[in-house]
Amino acid sequence: MSNNPKKTGRPELWNVQYFPHFTEHSNELGLMLHKYKSKGYMAYYRLCEALAKADRHKIYLQNDTQKDTFIMNMGVDQEVIDYLIKTMLDNGRMDRDTWENEKAIWIQDFVEKLNPIWYKRGKRLPKKDGTVESIFREQVDNNRGSGTGNSELSKVKLNEMKSSELNDDSLLTFEEYQKLFPDKDIKKSLEKLFIRDPNPSHEGVLGWLKNEKNKKKAEFRQTKTGLNIAYCSTCGKKEFPDKWQLKQGSTCHHVEYVTEKPGENVGATNL
Repeated sequence: MSNNPKKTGRPELWNVQYFPHFTEHSNELGLMLHKYKSKGYMAYYRLCEALAKADRHKIYLQNDTQKDTFIMNMGVDQEVIDYLIKTMLDNGRMDRDTWENEKAIWIQDFVEKLNPIWYKRGKRLPKKDGTVESIFREQVDNNRGSGTGNSELSKVKLNEMKSSELNDDSLLTFEEYQKLFPDKDIKKSLEKLFIRDPNPSHEGVLGWLKNEKNKKKAEFRQTKTGLNIAYCSTCGKKEFPDKWQLKQGSTCHHVEYVTEKPGENVGATNL
């Protein structure tokens, strides 16, 4: 018998390792830059870093240890921190009730920018009360209610499911949406949707994807030398472009390449 301890899954993550850094300045960042120059800039983004690393993106400053750790990580004078917090509160970026009642920092719109990351984990965004909900549908098959705890959608086709078996507000995984819309760039499309609507319904996602124009990137077969096997989408001429030439289009008609010759079902190649 093996003496190795039983392996467990990866521990659940309640924070993130990165956040979107937009080039357009917010009003609060503009004020910090005007008043404190580089120190104001650093304070603003150090706060964003601290929120990203904090469990459920909420920073507690309820005791001396929490306050000292926060000030140390901010790396600027107390005056700069105090002005930043005041500015965020006055402009409505920081939740005043959470600050006054819990001595904690909660910035809703910052958390909403992290939606794609949490979606990949199968969770809705953390709420300011600390709760985190699952977003995926429960398994729908003959074993439903068996207590297996499997949270992934079964391979039953969506249109074969009874409406009573589905929760309209639950979302599918990236993979399941990809099956429903095989020609669409699901990942890129849903990341755009999450910026517009941090908490979309399943019906809202379906409507968005139906209108999505971004196509899934074509997967070209390759030669042994690493060149792509491609065909002009107009005349069907076979060419062997590299990854840069793919973007330029065919040399004959300057249109996009396709993976198979138009009108033919091209089989495997021995090139």
